Amino acid sequence: MKYLPDKFNYLLFFGCLFIFTFVFYVIKSVLGNEWILLDNSVYILQNPYIQSFSWDSIKTLLLGYIYWMPLTWLSHFFDYYIYGTQHAGHLLTNVVLHCLNSVMFFLVMLLVMSPVSVKYFFSSSLVDKWDDFFSNRGYWFFMTVILVTCLWAVHPLKMESVAWVADRKGLLMAFFSFLGCYYYLKWTLSSYTYQKWFVWSQIWCVCALASKPTAVVLPLIYLLIDVLYSRWEHDFDSTVNYSTKLISFGRRFFRYSCEKWVLWLVVAMVVVITVNEHFLSQSFRTMDQYTLENRLAGSFYHLLFYLKKLMVPSQLVSYYPFKKITFDSMISWLSCLVVLLMTGLSLFWIRYRPYFSVTWLFYLILMLPMLGLFQVGNQLVANRWTYFSVCSFFVLLCGCLIWMMIQSERVQRWRVFICNGLLVGLCSLLFIFSVQSYIQLSYWQTRFTFWDRVIDVYPNQVPAAYNTLGYLVERQGNLMRAEEYYKQSLSVSDTYYRSYLNLGRLSLKRSDIELANTYFNQVVKLVPNDFSGYLNLGLVARSQRDFKKTLEYFLLAYEKASIYSSRNVELLFELQVFIGYAYHKLNDYENALTYLNKAYKYNDQHADLLILLSDVYYDLYLTSDNMQYLYQSRDILQINVKPYVFSKARLDNQLKKLIEK
Repeated sequence: MKYLPDKFNYLLFFGCLFIFTFVFYVIKSVLGNEWILLDNSVYILQNPYIQSFSWDSIKTLLLGYIYWMPLTWLSHFFDYYIYGTQHAGHLLTNVVLHCLNSVMFFLVMLLVMSPVSVKYFFSSSLVDKWDDFFSNRGYWFFMTVILVTCLWAVHPLKMESVAWVADRKGLLMAFFSFLGCYYYLKWTLSSYTYQKWFVWSQIWCVCALASKPTAVVLPLIYLLIDVLYSRWEHDFDSTVNYSTKLISFGRRFFRYSCEKWVLWLVVAMVVVITVNEHFLSQSFRTMDQYTLENRLAGSFYHLLFYLKKLMVPSQLVSYYPFKKITFDSMISWLSCLVVLLMTGLSLFWIRYRPYFSVTWLFYLILMLPMLGLFQVGNQLVANRWTYFSVCSFFVLLCGCLIWMMIQSERVQRWRVFICNGLLVGLCSLLFIFSVQSYIQLSYWQTRFTFWDRVIDVYPNQVPAAYNTLGYLVERQGNLMRAEEYYKQSLSVSDTYYRSYLNLGRLSLKRSDIELANTYFNQVVKLVPNDFSGYLNLGLVARSQRDFKKTLEYFLLAYEKASIYSSRNVELLFELQVFIGYAYHKLNDYENALTYLNKAYKYNDQHADLLILLSDVYYDLYLTSDNMQYLYQSRDILQINVKPYVFSKARLDNQLKKLIEK
């Protein structure tokens, strides 16, 4: 079945080319930005599996590292292989993916707006007028679809996904979701005759799931398409009673669900793996931290919050304050009422106002994993979560604009003026959004501009912003200014443990052991299941030469890290070295060698570890082993790969002692 006449094929090609080129030109300024840490460090810069090019690394990434999203991990893997740590290269992949997503959205929207499809999306009474407009005013039709697609692509809400390398998963998920929806729409519009399109839609859905776990709702979108495009005559027959229609609908819905059994199995697997990973990393917020009332009230409120940002994209930041929302306020009850009313009308009007019903239900279904009902982490809202979910509103906008152009045919005198006026209005809005997006991308230019923007929009509301700025100025050597930022972070939230950690480190640098001990104990009190407080208390005890306490704290840190950070091999390696050091100081050579050899199996090129091993063998009078590790560590230090805790002077001293012995 053909959806576009042959005479429009060249318009299709030039439309795709124009969209790709225009979107790339608008967002290319992001390529000059520097790394913004956040998850970029964990995902890429400090990810040993991304940085080691081996089959074992690929196997680990495919099986799931942190989260099960193998296609995303592989994209980061190949990016690192090509670009290394050059930020522009990683961002270029994001930019190209966003441009491809824009082209795919254009193709999907053409399919939905085609005369074959419009009778389902709008009304069967519009088909003749729509077909006539499409045939005779095809240029206006294509210009409208192209401009609305560009409007979606350069909307400021999209810029976070482009500028943040770690959100590659969102871009990939959207790309495969668009592909899946495109083939599923073609299959349904062909009256289910081309099975290969159905198979491809399932393949792309699995790829979306392998890119980001939130794609688990995509099969529900397929079911929504089934409901929209699969109507038989008796659905409109007034002689058929309501119960018969309901039974018939239920049977069809069950049949459509059963034909997607492969997708449901994959969805179940992804849900189990993802939930298990979140429990292991302790990222789920418990009911004590975030009650059921908070979750429900927040879900209703945030659905409308995103719509507000969609219509008026002002005061956009990439890190919103974590605010617990309850039903105590009028705005919460109003949000609840509006959402329930719109959902009820969508279900009731799905046969009479399908354009409204599908637009709202599409948005509602895709937002379900991001509403905080199962709260993960410290963010309740984020611009990137709307990347794919709000596209239905742009489809509705496009349809309404074309409908207005069709209605203008009634007034021949004003027809050209109305149609051109609508296109000029779209171009003006496109220019405004392009400027806003350019400004939005500039906030990602440096780490300072990123967090300064958060503080400008939400002063004294985001403790992470002050804490991160403190860390950045501390790295520049301004310890007094850093301390001010850390204390300001605690004035915003006295339970933000990361600021206590940083204040403790600063105190340890100044040799204020008592104050450092106080800060680290506060960390242990706030997050007893986190390793960081125990690790730093061990460092404090080590500075006091109290090696029994040092060992006790290091072992506790290792226990916590093994449970909740089992895949952070770099952290476990560091803790094994610390524990081996403490055992050595207590003259427990057997346990010292146990932990140091575990660390050696992971990394045999770490000079600190090699010197510690040489110390143990020196005390055990095993000269040959001692010599082996000493010379190996000397070779590594001569290469000077990275700074180590132990100095070259200490190595020279050890070699001198060995020669004397």
